[in-house]
Amino acid sequence: MKWKRAGLAMFGTLVLFVAAAECALRWQPPATLQSFETREKKENHPLHPEKGIHQLDDALGYRPVLGGKKYNEWGTKPNEYSLQKPAGNARLLFIGDSVTRRAKIIEGLQSIYPGSHYEWWNGGVEGYNASQVSEYYRDYLNALSEDHVILTFHLNDYSVTPITFVDQGQMILVRSGMADVTIHPTLYHYSYLYRLYLGFKARGASANELFEAQEVAVKEALSLVQSEASRRSARLTVLILPWFAPPPWEPKNQQRYDSLLAILDDLGIQHFSFLTVLEDALAEGLGILDLVDDPKYRAHPSLEFGLRAARELEAQGFAP
Repeated sequence: MKWKRAGLAMFGTLVLFVAAAECALRWQPPATLQSFETREKKENHPLHPEKGIHQLDDALGYRPVLGGKKYNEWGTKPNEYSLQKPAGNARLLFIGDSVTRRAKIIEGLQSIYPGSHYEWWNGGVEGYNASQVSEYYRDYLNALSEDHVILTFHLNDYSVTPITFVDQGQMILVRSGMADVTIHPTLYHYSYLYRLYLGFKARGASANELFEAQEVAVKEALSLVQSEASRRSARLTVLILPWFAPPPWEPKNQQRYDSLLAILDDLGIQHFSFLTVLEDALAEGLGILDLVDDPKYRAHPSLEFGLRAARELEAQGFAP
């Protein structure tokens, strides 16, 4: 009887602890938990395969549907060009994440370098990190015979955004920095402790160990793009976006920026950055962010920033 009472007391204490922990996490979720925002409502997630724009992919987690609603059969945004490049044309292929996809810097460059002999192909994919960008370029943007590939690198490309999809009745976590995981939907929906567990499992390492792994992955990704561009006899340029906030940035973003510069120098890849543009724009009170299409995440440059970035590229000797 004594052991039974002790067991019940321990069980009751455990229940109280779990309830208290759930309340605390709901009151002030930590950053690890915030990255696992509930996304099981398919209609609310722009990347979900059932929207017909993206599909699940064993290697990339997800990828665009080629020849579908938003991408042509060659893996880019639809455009007026034919696959057969006319003699004398310069074909520019832009790759990267949603910043590339939304094309504000591309539009700025088009205003500075007009002419029908330039072809502007946009192979940006929403939500991709450096590894996904490089693999998508190698495996799906391989029929274009581009003259110049231009990678727009955002500092958040060091990390992987956890994305959850419901597929055949199961919730699947893809591209989380670990093997894809089948998630228990009821626990995921109701338990913040369970989401916290997934967050720690996705990290699986200390902050320093995680950054070192990310740094290796970024260097491998850039090296892959470099070797693939060379194989295609295409030039390669990397455009380094700043963190869209007044410096000094938080240590994580400054560390990524410094790391990226060192990697590009080590690989000998031509690159340009926009710190001066950022500082001047902030001093003038210019709206540097696209808050219409992205009011929450605050990671995408405005058209005015894109125009200024293009002028800075011209001043630094960029040539399409």
